[in-house]
Amino acid sequence: MPERDPAGARADVRPVLFALPRLTTAFVGTSIVTLALPQVVVAAVGGTRKGLHLGAITAAASLLSLGALYLSGSHSDRRRLTTGRRRYPAVWLAAALLPLGVLGAGGSYTAVVAAVLALVVARSLCDAAHLPIVADDFAGRHGGRLSGHLAFYQFLGAGLGAAVFWWLPPAVWRDGVVRVDAALVATALAVVAAVGYLFSYRPVEREGTRSPRTAAEAPAAEAGSPPAGRLLSPGLVNLLFARTFFLAGVLIVSTFLVFLVRDVLAAADVQRTAALLYGGTLAGSLACALPAGRLSERFGDRPLLLAAGAGIALVAPAFIGLAPGRPLVAMICMLVYGGAFAVVVSFGFSLTFALVNDPERAGRVLAIAGSTTFVSQAIASGAGALVLDPLNRWRPNAGYWGLLVFIEMLLAAGGVFLLKVRVSRGRG
Repeated sequence: MPERDPAGARADVRPVLFALPRLTTAFVGTSIVTLALPQVVVAAVGGTRKGLHLGAITAAASLLSLGALYLSGSHSDRRRLTTGRRRYPAVWLAAALLPLGVLGAGGSYTAVVAAVLALVVARSLCDAAHLPIVADDFAGRHGGRLSGHLAFYQFLGAGLGAAVFWWLPPAVWRDGVVRVDAALVATALAVVAAVGYLFSYRPVEREGTRSPRTAAEAPAAEAGSPPAGRLLSPGLVNLLFARTFFLAGVLIVSTFLVFLVRDVLAAADVQRTAALLYGGTLAGSLACALPAGRLSERFGDRPLLLAAGAGIALVAPAFIGLAPGRPLVAMICMLVYGGAFAVVVSFGFSLTFALVNDPERAGRVLAIAGSTTFVSQAIASGAGALVLDPLNRWRPNAGYWGLLVFIEMLLAAGGVFLLKVRVSRGRG
């Protein structure tokens, strides 16, 4: 890619290659962080402190990501008039190779935890690096297509991660050393994704203006711009609060799914049952992701996000109360959960792009938007230490009902903030 992108030059892109890094980061998040890490924790510290350790690790990883995201976004904004910003996804994939190497080669429990922390930070920076590029370079041309490809690869990567978790042992312990075999697959995916991404740009073409927005879009953008001196518009602030609460409720389910399978479903083969249920989540996600664009054009993003929240609010108690001893019910619950998750991800992208109206601040704004994922994960992870373990010590499996109450409260709060969002250009 060229070093300079002067005023008047705009790049074209191949969406299939551009969104490819999301496949790797989703694979890492599912196979290593969500599925393998809980098994490592249980093997290292036992069952009585598993919630505390897993919650502390994932919460620490999320909080470490917050500062890194904003610093990366600020640096991205300073380089928006060059092509330097466009290399960031490949750079962060390269940074992930070292912690992946540690996990693949093996190390102590402490070394594995440190590698997971570094891997989550690199993964979060890679995901966030895509967003200002879409908002700045491709809004009005490829924004919808790129958002769709990002969401599709996220679900596909999660499915591949679940498949690897099914076929490979989550962790191999020998003489106090643990090795995560999924890291070897993730390393290969990271290399392929980085190379593919670097070839995703077509030669730039000359135009009369640097801004990716058309004249017809400008008045709508100005109408939603933040007041002077403010980085975020009121609508975007409400959307970020809504996204934080919605995602926290959604992520509680995925963060503690392995424990739910182990304790609530009492599955004989925890590893394969959890992977199968993740496959159901993927099927539901893909089934809803494909028609998502047409549905949003007809009904708007906000009503579908509210419907997704309502779906999860119904599925969570059904899973805990009805799924034990009923595999079909458990799978139906995960299909609905996956579909709702797809709506939250896909329409969250499109609403956020609709509310980002200043390309010069896109890096910082979308870094803040991306950071809500990690705030949500910190909230979801903290529920293990605050709710799951104490209530389970009081009464077997009572902690999961406590998590259910927490999920319902978070989804209700997300709905309240979402109702306050006002979007021009007909996206609400």
